[in-house]
Amino acid sequence: MVYFGVGGMPLRLLIWTAVLGRGGSTVAGVAGAAEANQMKTVNFPSDGVKEVASPSGVTVYYVDPGRNADRVDDRPILLRYPTGQAEQIDSFGRHADVSWSPSGDDLTITNWIGSNVADCTAVTPSPAGAHKRSLTELIADAHVRKVSRDLREGDHVYVSCNRWLSPSRVRVEVRGYGCNRAPCTPRSFDHFLIYDFRTGRILPTNCYPAGRRPRA
Repeated sequence: MVYFGVGGMPLRLLIWTAVLGRGGSTVAGVAGAAEANQMKTVNFPSDGVKEVASPSGVTVYYVDPGRNADRVDDRPILLRYPTGQAEQIDSFGRHADVSWSPSGDDLTITNWIGSNVADCTAVTPSPAGAHKRSLTELIADAHVRKVSRDLREGDHVYVSCNRWLSPSRVRVEVRGYGCNRAPCTPRSFDHFLIYDFRTGRILPTNCYPAGRRPRA
């Protein structure tokens, strides 16, 4: 089992590169460390990897039991703790993206549930029972301006976790199109938010990928 850093480099090498630096400024060192902290997202099952270990020693993995009587694939996603204890935290039928936080204390699972829906689950492992939170539900309950409306009215809504911003914060993308309740004008949307694992809150962000600022 391995855990990954940016560009497929081993995480330990990336961390030492960030720590030792090359005589750059403190600010540059912090920026380098932030890049080093970016954990690789693994897609189950497309990447051909069935388990991914975290820096903390907990492993996320899936089991492929084959098609059930209805010829539907339902693959459980589980956590395995260093003690050997295992716990199911999700399941997927199509595919799912898993990504550990830089410290290995938290995990995101973007479950591509169907052709028109995806949800990101925030998971904090614990031998006493992992804490799980659907970010789709959290964003809807938080009544985030414009975003919550698009969650309600969109025909196709994809909530995905796509980048760790710090050991405890992850960027969340909410995109989609259409409307499922009249009256509304069909349109596409693309929003970016932050989920903070420590506070359990959804936060706004002013940082967007180039050319992808959310539409009003």
